[in-house]
Amino acid sequence: MAQSGKSIKVGLTYEDINYEDITPYEMKFTGSGVFVEDQQRTTYITADWFRIRHDSVNNQIVYQKRNSELEYITFYTHSGTTDGRHLFLDTSFYNEGGRINDISMVN
Repeated sequence: MAQSGKSIKVGLTYEDINYEDITPYEMKFTGSGVFVEDQQRTTYITADWFRIRHDSVNNQIVYQKRNSELEYITFYTHSGTTDGRHLFLDTSFYNEGGRINDISMVN
């Protein structure tokens, strides 16, 4: 995260949508909390690194945060499974001046 204190949503979705609805696989960063499925799952500070990973073996979405050893640790596994379609990366910024650094999508 480039900064804390700004409301930002990052997620994987099946289609182009708007800020109100990055579903079904979103992380919402607000204040110092990271919310998934409308519940706070972890906290963050500026410069923390996160990843949303599609585990194609079992069609699950896992949410990960990088630790001090630079390893990504799963902090939450989505309650549902994907339906096998391709997913798109989507971001939404609620506050003017909000930003994310070094975002990428890999296959």
